Amino acid sequence: IFYMGVNLGAAIAPLVCVYAGEAYGWHYGFGLAAIGMVLGLAIFVVQAKYARFMVLGGGLIGAVLLSWIGFEKGFLVLPMAVLVAVALLVATVVSFSALRFGGVPPNVGAPPKPEEYKRNIFLVVIVSFFLVFLFAWLCDHPEIAGQALMVAGILALAHIGINSIKLSALERSRIGAILILAFFSMLFWAFFEQAGSSLSLFTDRNVDRVNEDRKITPEDIGKEVSIVLTQEQVGYKIDGSLLTIDRLDALRQDAQANQGVVRRRILIEPEHVGMGIGGKEIPAGMFQAVNPIFILIFGLLFTSLWVWLARRNREPTTPTKFLLGLVQIGLGFGVLYFGSLFADERGMVSMGWLVLAYLLHTTGELCLSPVGLSMVTRLAPSGMVATMMGAWYLATAFSQYLAGLIAALAGAQKEGDGGESIPLPKDTLPIYADVFGKVAIAAGVAGALLFVMSPLVVRWMGEQTRNEKKVGVG
Repeated sequence: IFYMGVNLGAAIAPLVCVYAGEAYGWHYGFGLAAIGMVLGLAIFVVQAKYARFMVLGGGLIGAVLLSWIGFEKGFLVLPMAVLVAVALLVATVVSFSALRFGGVPPNVGAPPKPEEYKRNIFLVVIVSFFLVFLFAWLCDHPEIAGQALMVAGILALAHIGINSIKLSALERSRIGAILILAFFSMLFWAFFEQAGSSLSLFTDRNVDRVNEDRKITPEDIGKEVSIVLTQEQVGYKIDGSLLTIDRLDALRQDAQANQGVVRRRILIEPEHVGMGIGGKEIPAGMFQAVNPIFILIFGLLFTSLWVWLARRNREPTTPTKFLLGLVQIGLGFGVLYFGSLFADERGMVSMGWLVLAYLLHTTGELCLSPVGLSMVTRLAPSGMVATMMGAWYLATAFSQYLAGLIAALAGAQKEGDGGESIPLPKDTLPIYADVFGKVAIAAGVAGALLFVMSPLVVRWMGEQTRNEKKVGVG
């Protein structure tokens, strides 16, 4: 329930916030995200009788807004938006009913010690206030953040090692299994989190996101046509110079008062033949909703699959599920590399390759992500559950840092007279293809290494793996 709820929100946010950001300005897009977080927190604080009306109102408004955005953008966005709107309505009805008919007890969410509530809240606010500035500073100094992360990792391993001395051999072996799987989880998420960096930039610069009405033909040469500039014109000469993605973005910002429409009258020349015109463009940011939508579709399917296999004593072990995750994330990047080989003459790749890659990334996530935390809580010794959970999240922090280093390899800016600019798609495509190909190879090597180590990890997990098969978890 938690996993589905999180991904429902993750599907809504890109559709709504990206639309607001591109149509009215990114202050509005990020502002909507802030409002959503405040409302989400408020639902936990207010009494159930008020919370249910907030849930009902928010769900209905969100469903209507999603449907409107879908019809406004059309093409691929419409089925995505309608599917998310339906899922939101179902979640709204279930949540409202639970709040209305006592499914959530009145004391849920109440502080365990009400007399200390105000003092604790004050401390949380003060500490959070200073931490915001600390982490903002660290974002501006990534090299220091990396060094701090390295020191934290060394101290954490030392702490775990010292505390493991007094444990039994079985408990120490289980801690070893956790650390090994934490390492491979770190690699998986380092690759997966390219979705928010290099993969998003690739989508913006090298994925054909326009369902054009038609293409310019030789019969159009010499004619003057009025068109709305979209990604279809990137790489063609407009207003006397080649249109780049950053120049198009600048024109859209200037015209944002008119909802981002940039219209030009151009005289069709021979070099314009093959250029698409018309149609609607899907904002690159909206593709961030593809992964959570796939989770909404396949999440229950995978849950049922594990239960079905467990009842027949055929459920894969936890290391095998991690292996499946690594293999599929590698296949996803392999699809992107393979798709780049079929790019058009401008260097643009079909959306189908991107969606297929997201599908493989999602199925890989569904194999690995839900089992990680449950594995830690089951294997960690009773006195070290919190410590091992912290180590698991520290590995996740390492994965984010490593993801940033990988994304830096896909940098595609170039220096010009006016500062940095983004090259044409045909020039950025080889850069992204090279990085994605190397990520695919790295994921494959990691999967092969885990395959070799799996018998050892299973043995270190001890009889816990037999319990997993009995209850169908993991």
